[in-house]
Amino acid sequence: RKPTWNDRPSSVNVDAARGVEPESLRDFARGLAAEELWRWEDARRAYERAAGDPDFAEAAEALARTARLRLGGTIAES
Repeated sequence: RKPTWNDRPSSVNVDAARGVEPESLRDFARGLAAEELWRWEDARRAYERAAGDPDFAEAAEALARTARLRLGGTIAES
């Protein structure tokens, strides 16, 4: 069964991080570190802070991914 959420297509670009606040980048890195430790709630909070920057689309995508994983899904939509 397909999940109900719908992530935007990835459009990662080297130029995408231009204009992103340094604190948002630090929060994003904290989210990645928490995800590596399977600390979904810590990852969610860090990604939410990073996604507060409207120029940082990757943070919103990571937030959606973390929500899926936290609910028992996988990166490949199971």
